[in-house]
Amino acid sequence: MKSITLTLLSLIIGISCAENPINSYTPTKNININTESISCMLAIKKYGSCLYNLNDTTSLDFTSACSKFETDNCKEFLNDVYNTTTDCDGQDDDSIDSLIKQIRYVYIAGCSKDENGNLCPLTEFIQKRNDVKINTDIVNKSCSSANCKRQLHNMIELLPYTKSYVENQNNNKKNEEQIPSEWIDITYKQIDVDSLKTYLDSEVCSKVNQNNTTVNITDVNNPNPNNSTMANTNGNDESAAIFSQDKNLIFISIILIIIFN
Repeated sequence: MKSITLTLLSLIIGISCAENPINSYTPTKNININTESISCMLAIKKYGSCLYNLNDTTSLDFTSACSKFETDNCKEFLNDVYNTTTDCDGQDDDSIDSLIKQIRYVYIAGCSKDENGNLCPLTEFIQKRNDVKINTDIVNKSCSSANCKRQLHNMIELLPYTKSYVENQNNNKKNEEQIPSEWIDITYKQIDVDSLKTYLDSEVCSKVNQNNTTVNITDVNNPNPNNSTMANTNGNDESAAIFSQDKNLIFISIILIIIFN
């Protein structure tokens, strides 16, 4: 998977295969070895084989990627996937912390299921993005499942790490393949994190009338957050506000899909 750089993979492989992770780790800059850095190296050793197995997923094929996440090599990773921190938080070099959080986001966004084993609404959108029309009532539909609400909660927590990665990867693409930087900025800025968290936690979450709002596949292939065809609501202020969150969650997902491929 393109999200794992060769440098980080080399570090992960070296630590994962070593009997003594401390002796095997040669940092690129001086790091004071303390309890926190030891914990980080142990985390790399714990997750290493899982992250390495994802590397041969050359494009973001979620069917393939999700299958790899479900192997024995990824059990430890999945046990921690909903944690909002890592054992590498606070390190002088934050690349490993960011990498782990980015891969968590990929799993949570692209592989999450409800209690009955069905894809969560946002995951369904991502995996079935080639459909002609896709229902975009993501937030409301997620309210009926604790698992899917948790998905959105954790994606919100991890958004800052995806933005920095998206910007870096986008800059590395050919000019004609790049997403306009202003689209990325607008999309991330328009996510009202606090309001969305509050809504997901409220009793109102499962009671809001559901709108049958759809997005054309042409909009998916041209992810302009100012696209007027994405702005049709039923006129209800509350529904419009939730639809706005739907729209921006979708655009972030589209941006990630384009960047990863």
